[in-house]
Amino acid sequence: MTRRIASIAASIAACLFLSSVGLAQQPSHEEETFRHTGTQKPTSSPVMTPVTTHNASTPTYPNFNESPCDPLAGDCTCYTEPNPDGGGWLYCPPPPPTPSPSISCMATLYTRPVQGTEWPAGAYHTFWYSFVVVNTGFTKSDIQIVTDGGPSGNYLDAWSTNGSKGHLQADDIATATRTGLTVPKSESACEAVDGLSIFRFQWPQDTLTYKVLTFNSNTFSSLDGIATGITPHGWTPPGWTPGWVVW
Repeated sequence: MTRRIASIAASIAACLFLSSVGLAQQPSHEEETFRHTGTQKPTSSPVMTPVTTHNASTPTYPNFNESPCDPLAGDCTCYTEPNPDGGGWLYCPPPPPTPSPSISCMATLYTRPVQGTEWPAGAYHTFWYSFVVVNTGFTKSDIQIVTDGGPSGNYLDAWSTNGSKGHLQADDIATATRTGLTVPKSESACEAVDGLSIFRFQWPQDTLTYKVLTFNSNTFSSLDGIATGITPHGWTPPGWTPGWVVW
């Protein structure tokens, strides 16, 4: 009994000594309190595993139900913490929260003077530009899409091209002009951006006859905007845009 009391007293003395130098841990029957680089105790219970040192006869698990972490598995970051009885254990903080993915989109109608001799002087051509930002929580990527229509032989065809230039090389946002018809950047705008591409993919290629002043690239751009709900009732682009459909 005397040896038992002396052993308990020695343990208490060791705790008081370590506490005086800022290293002690004072485990209670209800809870273990650990110090990790000055941070507060995690809200969820950390996972612990014993480490036997040369002067520790029997390593002791703290009062937690989780399985001990394996530092060799590489699935958690562990830090050695002192133990008053001479042993120690590895302290693994809870894993960081999983990042939340996000996406945002915007779309703008651009216009430029018509290039070529088929169209009369002063006419303007229109095309759509979309911008998508995808954030996975770990990586971020930007996607640019130009959707334009134009003549392909005798037909009015349409294309979606990645980047800031369209299938028609003159459809370049660096030299074209914004019309003012824009879907502001937001997550909800992605539905409209998707609609622009879906309408283009559903367009009947090599089927509808191209007509310079009445059924042309402006016809496609206007129908694309109407189908996706972007173009307001009665809206028309600035300048003369023959073939534009007003609904």
